[in-house]
Amino acid sequence: MVAAPIPVAGWGDKDDPWECLGERSSGATVYRVGEVPSFYVKTTPPRHPDDHRFNPTKEAERLRWLAAQGLPVPEVVALDANDELAWVVTRALPGRPAARHWKPEERWRVIDVVADVARTLHALPVAECPFERRLADLIHQASSSMALGALDLDDVDPSHEGWTAQQLWDELSKMTPPAEDDLVVCHGDFCLDNVLVDPETLTLAGILDVDRAGVSDRWMDLALALYNIGQDDVMGLRSAARRALPPAVRHHRRPAQADLHPTAGRISLS
Repeated sequence: MVAAPIPVAGWGDKDDPWECLGERSSGATVYRVGEVPSFYVKTTPPRHPDDHRFNPTKEAERLRWLAAQGLPVPEVVALDANDELAWVVTRALPGRPAARHWKPEERWRVIDVVADVARTLHALPVAECPFERRLADLIHQASSSMALGALDLDDVDPSHEGWTAQQLWDELSKMTPPAEDDLVVCHGDFCLDNVLVDPETLTLAGILDVDRAGVSDRWMDLALALYNIGQDDVMGLRSAARRALPPAVRHHRRPAQADLHPTAGRISLS
């Protein structure tokens, strides 16, 4: 247990235990608060305007917008800052991450939940989404992050391990942009850890870590999900995924967007 790094005002009890879950690659330090737990807290130091890593305000805005669309995201109970830290506090959701171990007979239903989240997000009205994650935005953010030295080179896929920031930028620069993006509302970090499943009913319990959500090419989500599911065949989910995910994903038809958008998104770290 650790001491509370921020004031507890209006959302918790001063005697609640705090557990630090560590610092994420996005630059946020995450805490679990309460025995159940009751709340999660993400803190960051003050950010330079061109630093596109995790920003509590950005996540709170997206959580509130997605909640207004009827999606099961954590409730924002506090958003504040002082001279040393900025933070967002959310109410804990039930459920288990889809990335956890599931019985063989449960796996296809878990992947169905993941696929349904993608379909639901991608069906939201693009014109009504106030958050932009288009390719031009991602490339601009990647350039800014490079200039600030704000890249986490430990958070790359295995094919880029050991690369320098300049090598990553050069790789991104060599990619050919698609003639036209297939724009939808994307999660932005669509991996199995960010989808909560009710272990009793095997239905959706929640969607987490939405600070990168916004209008982008649908392959921003699909490529990340496919990579995550195929990574050492996570929990034997690959065969289930082939039934649940869209045909273009099932048959591994990878347009330019499948590599370009996730690469730009990873480098931008927004």
